[in-house]
Amino acid sequence: MPLIEAFPVAQEPDDPPPAQISFHAISGHMALETLCVIGFIFDQKVLILVDRGSTHNFIQECLVTTLGLHAQSTPPLHVMIGNGTEIECLQICKHVLLQF
Repeated sequence: MPLIEAFPVAQEPDDPPPAQISFHAISGHMALETLCVIGFIFDQKVLILVDRGSTHNFIQECLVTTLGLHAQSTPPLHVMIGNGTEIECLQICKHVLLQF
């Protein structure tokens, strides 16, 4: 499932920490460390999974397309998911307003 970084956190260019996303967050499963809430991007209702095992915020590529969000190319960000697999994020969406 392709992911796009949605709400980037400022990083030092010389020492970027590895991004991590929990297995629960990427698979959409609930766990004790996760909280599921309903929010909106524009007027579209979206399901938001808040997971304390993740270091960055991500959005599914299909949702970016559906909502017509602007995704910019970015240097590869390697993301380690909870099962140890690494995936690559190649785009970023800036200034996405998330409403609750």
